[in-house]
Amino acid sequence: MCSNGARETLGNTRCDVLVAGGGPAGSVAALALARRDLDVILVAPEQTHARRIGETLPGGARPLLRDVGLLDLVAKGVHLRSPGNRLAWADLQQAPNPE
Repeated sequence: MCSNGARETLGNTRCDVLVAGGGPAGSVAALALARRDLDVILVAPEQTHARRIGETLPGGARPLLRDVGLLDLVAKGVHLRSPGNRLAWADLQQAPNPE
């Protein structure tokens, strides 16, 4: 998807790296590779404007965002701040072992 919303095919486009997925990990990976002068194509599903309930970046992601120069941009966004994550399982016998 082009930034102006028009569809575009890759055709015979060549790149050094193709990153599949435009979430936090794929986006930062593509950014880091592009900053190393590699030709990068980021492929992600079509963007929707629907609210995505439950998607968060935990507070622990702030140092990474700062390191890649995105913390100020993210801080300017219209969203609720997530200070962290809390997980709970109804049956502790089923809980993953942290080891």
